[in-house]
Amino acid sequence: MRRVRVSLAAQDVEIAEAARRLRVTRYVLWATAISALVSRVSGRHRQVFRSTYANRFAAGDFHVVDQLAQAVFVPIEGTAADSLRTRAERIAAVSLRTYRRGHYDVCELLRWLNEPARSRGAVFQPAFELNYVPAAPDDARGDTPPPPAGCELADIRIDPGAAKADLAVTVSHAPGPVLQLRARRPVSGQREPAALAADCLAVLRMLCTDPDTPIAELPVAPFPAVAGLHAGHHSGVLADLDTTRRLVLSAPGVESCELAPRGDRLTAVVTASAPVPDLVPLLRDRQPWWSGSVVPDDVVITTG
Repeated sequence: MRRVRVSLAAQDVEIAEAARRLRVTRYVLWATAISALVSRVSGRHRQVFRSTYANRFAAGDFHVVDQLAQAVFVPIEGTAADSLRTRAERIAAVSLRTYRRGHYDVCELLRWLNEPARSRGAVFQPAFELNYVPAAPDDARGDTPPPPAGCELADIRIDPGAAKADLAVTVSHAPGPVLQLRARRPVSGQREPAALAADCLAVLRMLCTDPDTPIAELPVAPFPAVAGLHAGHHSGVLADLDTTRRLVLSAPGVESCELAPRGDRLTAVVTASAPVPDLVPLLRDRQPWWSGSVVPDDVVITTG
């Protein structure tokens, strides 16, 4: 994983003024900027993002382990015609509804979402993650500068069951406003975190100065790999067939794999050195580690 930290001291006043003009919170501004960025790089406008801020209500909540451990998933019903202002209004409206949901077992929810009857060959993964940590009312801001900007490699525990996004943004305000962006593969292989952070701040700046800009006209280039993804699978996801092929080849005994999209289904023609029992359940177990893959709907196995 690669991580970049950028001081937001220069943008802090501009963000506060834009939040007042648009009648939304700073949190909504950040969610809008990241959502618009994801729309541009991926071409997908209906998103769900993971938030660890929307279920905190008072200063004391930030010191409660249960609050920190729980997350909410915020759905965005975006469209290709959205402007930055429209996307902000969508996120503001749905974020207010999340406050009334209360606390729930995130792991149990993810288990339910990823049951085969619902997953349709794909696993749930949020479009991005936003951790927003404002200065609590009783926190002293002081004159301590924020950590220095920089880019680094960082080791983190990978836990697919926690639905951690490959693109995660943390915005904190104590001791000073700082943006930290973390990118894992395959996102980090498409664009460096420093470039992604620059894109995110450019979108945020445009949201503050010209919110009626259409998202489709933002000066952010799509990820190169998006053009090669397979559309039309019945799961609704854009599938990386090369990654799906590697997923199948990772199964013990599998020697070769050819994928054949047929309508909205995906067939894998597999050659194995010996009979491979229960291949599909095995692939479902391994799939969370292969971002962008889908489990083939049909598997045809021949043994050599």
